[in-house]
Amino acid sequence: MSSIIKDKLFYKSLKQIIFYINEYGIKKKNYTFSHQGDTLEFIKNVHHGFYLAQKDIIFLMQKVLTEKKRIKKLIIEANKVHDKDLKKEYDKHLENIRGKEYILRSCADSIGWVIMGQELSAVRRFYKFNEPIDILDSNFESVNSSMERLYQEFPLSFPLICDLTSIFQVGDIILIDYLNQNHKIIEVKDGKENEKIMELLHSFSENGCERYLYFSLDQENEKFKKQFSRFLKQQREMALTSNILNNDTGKEIIKGKERTVNLIEGNTPICLYDDILSELLKEVNNKNYSIRCIDECLLVGVYNNSKILMESAFDIWARSHEPEFPIWDSRMCFQTPLAKPIYLYNMSILDKMAVTTGKKSIKMCLIYDEWIKLLEKEGFVCELLTAKQTNKSISNFNKTDKPFLYDGRALQLTYNNFSMLLYDGILARIFTEHVRPTSAAKMLKTLIWDAKERFES
Repeated sequence: MSSIIKDKLFYKSLKQIIFYINEYGIKKKNYTFSHQGDTLEFIKNVHHGFYLAQKDIIFLMQKVLTEKKRIKKLIIEANKVHDKDLKKEYDKHLENIRGKEYILRSCADSIGWVIMGQELSAVRRFYKFNEPIDILDSNFESVNSSMERLYQEFPLSFPLICDLTSIFQVGDIILIDYLNQNHKIIEVKDGKENEKIMELLHSFSENGCERYLYFSLDQENEKFKKQFSRFLKQQREMALTSNILNNDTGKEIIKGKERTVNLIEGNTPICLYDDILSELLKEVNNKNYSIRCIDECLLVGVYNNSKILMESAFDIWARSHEPEFPIWDSRMCFQTPLAKPIYLYNMSILDKMAVTTGKKSIKMCLIYDEWIKLLEKEGFVCELLTAKQTNKSISNFNKTDKPFLYDGRALQLTYNNFSMLLYDGILARIFTEHVRPTSAAKMLKTLIWDAKERFES
C-alpha cells in the first residue's frame, strides 16, 4: 500500500539527523581550543547540531504519528468487514511505521544520553516505565514554542523536548546549561486551570499560611484538586531528579517509597571494546561475517546481510555453549528502554545506517560459565539462587530494580563479605555501551562497595 512516508526519503533524512547529532558541531570549523572563545563556539555549534536534528525529528515524527493513526483506523475498518488479507497488509504497514517511530525516538534519546554525559545511572532517573507520548495528542505546540524561545535566549544551553524521546519522562524539557554546568527540568504549563494553580501556590509561598491553602482548595471541585495534586507531584519529581543530576546523589520516590540514589562517577576507568567492533565492521565490507571472543567470555559477531542473510549463523555458534545465555542483537536497542542508542556507537554514519536497515547485524552473547569464572577471578563468590530463594529476594523489589534472571533464577554475588544480586544494568553496559567484561567486573566491585557503605552508614 502507498504511504506518505517513503522509505528512501525517510532514511535520507535519518542520515542527515545522525550527522547533526554526531558530527555537525565537530565539522563546523577547525578548532584550536587555544582560547575560551573556541570552546564556547564549539559548544554553540554542537548545540546547534542538536537543534537542527530535533527540528527534523519533530517534522518526521508528526508525519509518522499521523500515518500511524490513519493505518490504525484502516485496520479497524478491515476488521469490521472481516477482510483478513487486507488486515494483514495493514498490519505489515503499521509495523513499518512503528519501526520508523522507534528510530526517531532513538535519535532523540541519543541527544538525551549526550547531555546526561552518556551515563546510564543518570539516564535511568528519567525513565518511569510509561508509554512514549503521542505529540499529536499533547500540548506539544506550547512545548515546542518554549524550546524555541529557550534556544534563542541561551545558545550555550540546549533544550531537549522529552515527548520526542522514549525514556525521558520527567518534565517537558530538559535544559543543559553549559555556563552553570547543571541541568534544569522544565514543565510547560498552559491553560486557565494550571494558571490558577500557579497563582495559588505563589500566594501560598508569599504568606506561608497553610490554612489559606486548605480553605482555598476546599472551595474547588474534585477535578481541580486532582490536578493540583498531580501538579505538586510533578514539581517534586522534577526537583528531586534535578538534585540528583546536579549533585550526583539524592533522593527519589519509587512506589511511594523514598530511597537514596548515587550516580556512578564518570572518572572510574572503563575499558571498551569499540576498537574490536570497528575492526569487525570493516572486515565485513569484504566478507560475509567476522567474529571475536572478548575476554574469553563475550561472543561478538558482525554479519553482512546485503547479499545473503548470515546472522542466524551466530545463533548456532552461541547455542553451542552450555548453558545457553540470551543473545543480544544491536537492533533490539530500538525497543529496549535504557539501552544506549546505536547512534552513539563509535562507528561511521554509514555503518549506523547499515545496522538500522538490517544490512549489517551486530550480535553478542556471554558464555555463562566463562563469565562466572571471570567474576570468581576478581574475587566474587557467585551463587545461582533457587527459584524459591529468588522469589524471596526480589519480592520487595520495585519495577525499576530489575535483577538479572537466568532461567527464572537470580545470580547472587558476594564480595568482601557483602552480597547483592546481579542487575540487568551491568549487562546493558556490556552489550550496549561496549564495556569489556573484565571492566564490568571491576564496576561491580565499585557498586558493591557503595552499597555496603550505604548499608553500614
